[in-house]
Amino acid sequence: MRFVTVPFFIFCFVLPLALQAQEFSEFERLSGFAGHQRRDEKLEASRLAGVDEVKKERQEWEKELERAVADFKAQRARNLAPLQEISQDYLRDIQRKAANDKEMEAARQQYVNERDRKRRELESKIHVTEAEEYGLDHEVDRVDIHKRVLYGSQSPWSKGNISSRPSRPEPSGSTDFGGGDSYEGAPPPPPPPPPPAGTPEFFEPDIPPPPDVFDDSPPPFDDPDF
Repeated sequence: MRFVTVPFFIFCFVLPLALQAQEFSEFERLSGFAGHQRRDEKLEASRLAGVDEVKKERQEWEKELERAVADFKAQRARNLAPLQEISQDYLRDIQRKAANDKEMEAARQQYVNERDRKRRELESKIHVTEAEEYGLDHEVDRVDIHKRVLYGSQSPWSKGNISSRPSRPEPSGSTDFGGGDSYEGAPPPPPPPPPPAGTPEFFEPDIPPPPDVFDDSPPPFDDPDF
């Protein structure tokens, strides 16, 4: 009996609820689609209504662009054309240049005045000039170029002018080296030979040669015992 009651309960109560829920979801889907279509139609109508306004603004902008291009070409032609000396533009240009030159000259003069003022202030604080510091404030004895011995010229104390050489005191003691003969400057003796190089302790001694006679003769090459 229990197995019969459960399917009957499902068939009588659950199945109608499932069918009702499916119908409700289908109704919601269809009603949402209809609303979506209505919103798209409204947006399309708004877009089409603004097309004329956009076209009008575009046409006005193109006309303004054409006028600006024409003005630019006319202004460029006037700038490239040579100025006539009797034209108003030429006179205005001269006046503008004269005003600029006057302004620049006033600024330059102001800079010069300020620079001179600062220099005077600095000089008033300095008590020793640079010439006094280096000893250049008085006349120096000039050197006679004719009395100088230049490179390659003959000195007044050379062999030709022995009489004009200043006298010097003779050194004390005799310059003779025995026998009354003067020393003529014999050549010095040769330098001593260099000391022999020592053998360092870490050098190994030479290997002695092998003896002429061996006590044991070497085995034959084909000996099977070796």
